Amino acid sequence: ANRTGATARTLGCCLNQVLRVSEAESSTTVAQLIGEVDRQTRASRPHDWLPLSTLMHETGRPTGSVPATEVAFSWQKSVRLVDPSLARSLALGDRSLDRDRESVAAASMPVRSSPAAVTLIGAGDGGSVTLALEYQVERFARSSIELLGERLTRVLRASIIDPDVPVDDVDLIGSDQRERQRSEFGTLASTTATSTVSDLVDERMAASPDSVAIRHRGRRVTYAELGRRTDRIAEVLAAVDGDDPLGVLTSRSVDMVAAVLAVWRSGRGFVPLDPSYPAARLGDMIGDAGVSCVVVDATTVGAAELVDVLERPSLTVVDLDDVPDDPPTATDGLDRTERAVRPASSARPDGLAHVYFTSGSTGRPKGVAVTQASLAGFLRSMCERIELDQNDVVAASTTLSFDPALLELVGTLVVGGEVLLIDRDTVVDPVLFGRALGQATLVQATPTVYRMLIENGWTGHDRLAILCGGEPMTPQLAADLSVR
Repeated sequence: ANRTGATARTLGCCLNQVLRVSEAESSTTVAQLIGEVDRQTRASRPHDWLPLSTLMHETGRPTGSVPATEVAFSWQKSVRLVDPSLARSLALGDRSLDRDRESVAAASMPVRSSPAAVTLIGAGDGGSVTLALEYQVERFARSSIELLGERLTRVLRASIIDPDVPVDDVDLIGSDQRERQRSEFGTLASTTATSTVSDLVDERMAASPDSVAIRHRGRRVTYAELGRRTDRIAEVLAAVDGDDPLGVLTSRSVDMVAAVLAVWRSGRGFVPLDPSYPAARLGDMIGDAGVSCVVVDATTVGAAELVDVLERPSLTVVDLDDVPDDPPTATDGLDRTERAVRPASSARPDGLAHVYFTSGSTGRPKGVAVTQASLAGFLRSMCERIELDQNDVVAASTTLSFDPALLELVGTLVVGGEVLLIDRDTVVDPVLFGRALGQATLVQATPTVYRMLIENGWTGHDRLAILCGGEPMTPQLAADLSVR
């Protein structure tokens, strides 16, 4: 079976993964996409002997624990279904050559070990085709794979009936799922489509001006104080020319949060720039996102390792330490209705909220842009799902360059809760971090962080809700967290 050279006399099953990368515009038809995949497959046949690991190494791509692809396809002589009762027949419709003979059966196959997260296995004899989804049970629930199978058969049916349909027009969901979307998410979608995150935070600042918004290093900042600081920074940022996103390169502080809110009020989106990142990566992010202005503070503007980043000829730098505060007692003693009216936010629902970059673990980091309305919908949905409200104290421990930080920082402000802003030095010390969590009612972290806490004697408390994500969670860790 294609054995040459060193493998010519090797016994056993020798398989090699062959990568395929296909791109399709919204107007590309199903037939055109299939034709392109077929062309790529035929063109690569002379090279399919090349081991994937060698290809990854020679092209400078990372190897090891990071898979080359999450989805694989394998055509075999036959498919043995783990549970034949899961098979679903698919009538191919009027485009079938022989409607009485041709059919597709799809089923799910749970496995413990697989080179890809999901593998589509196909087999057929010309009269019928059987498809099976082989998947890693530690990563997917059976119900999720069954839903994927339903959508796959829906795509196949639509594609065979009309191969000239554009890929964007292929309907992935059925009428029952569409009705669920309308009933469960319709109200939320209609309200957030005209909302901005900036407006949601402003509403809370007006409703609860004297409540504590942020606690940091023993300092308590009210919503009114945060609003005043945000407005002063926004005034400065509004004078910056252009409409490109603004970089936020600051230490963890109240001003970091105010800067993000100020960027939105000025009508722009932000790009989080982590001071701990290498200068070369920060420079690439600034260039890729088209950032022409970066917000800094005393800690970052004076960092030697950031000099090359901040001295780019085309870059404007705004130092938060040069932005004066309003008098701290400007509204003290006034009734809520007598407080000064804040200037209107320039944020728009369809405007940019942020550009977050991927980790780059599978290649060059890529920027992902999200609108104000989308972020507002996400935050509202999450807050409702985890029942976050004004009585919560949320531990903000995630770096701003990782988008879950927005739930901690901004989602908390949207519902009128209190942000417990935790420094990086505390987060990396399991004893100090565990002690800080004694003041919180909600924390989110990765399994790695929770294991570190538990191994260092953290016991939690009965008022603390725990969110866990970013990595696979083991049953043992889930059990350990459930008693804390």
